[in-house]
Amino acid sequence: MGALGPRPLLLTVGPLLLVLTGLGGCLRLTFAEAALEVTYFGYASFLIEDPHAEVSLLLDPWSEALQRHKVSDEVLASVDLIFISCSLSGHYDPSMLKRLRKLNPASRVVTSAEVQARLERERIYAEVALNGKNLELGGLQLRFTPAQVEAENLVVGAAGLLLIAGQTAVYYTGPTRYFDPFVLELTQDVDLLLVPITGQHRTMDFFEAGKFAKRLAPARVAPFGYVSWARQRTTFPEDFLRQFTDPGPPRPLLLEEGQVLRL
Repeated sequence: MGALGPRPLLLTVGPLLLVLTGLGGCLRLTFAEAALEVTYFGYASFLIEDPHAEVSLLLDPWSEALQRHKVSDEVLASVDLIFISCSLSGHYDPSMLKRLRKLNPASRVVTSAEVQARLERERIYAEVALNGKNLELGGLQLRFTPAQVEAENLVVGAAGLLLIAGQTAVYYTGPTRYFDPFVLELTQDVDLLLVPITGQHRTMDFFEAGKFAKRLAPARVAPFGYVSWARQRTTFPEDFLRQFTDPGPPRPLLLEEGQVLRL
């Protein structure tokens, strides 16, 4: 058997990663625990957990998705940070946010300036996800990135999130128009890119999302938002997947609702 290329082959087995590397024409097998676990609940709702630091983040929590998957109060109460990307339906869910805050009053809320103003009127404290702002959460590094959507012909402020755990990075763009990812000036490779593909509210459609992913060149890319909060399919993710015919990165993934991806 010939030697493997410079990129290791990663296989997930339960909570472990099997790392296959080539060494002098032989295979070397090593075990490494996953740095991050990403659970997809549907539309734009993701739970990201660091099993080592016992830290978790909930992105754009949406009542219908979490209830459909019967996410327990114990899991919701353990969330350390709630990220709300914008004020659009399916991203900003006031009833779910109030429930989360009741379960864990110590959880931090980070969101766009528009949502922060709304929460302030409800006497809920939230931090603003300013572009380029950095936070540290239990050893995780969080960086907030620009995003912009449109509702009723008005530009709505939004935000994305880059999460780094050691050498592993996940980038959730949030709902946003296309922009050149090189403006982010990222200094670390992205292992998983989560990107919208519907084109609703002037956000990226499947073609623009594919272009964005190819420019950023993460190891993996997965679309979100193609089933609306009303459980209606707004676009076909297969159109997005068909854009990636080259063997190199990024490798496209289609996450099933309830699926856990270990990185």
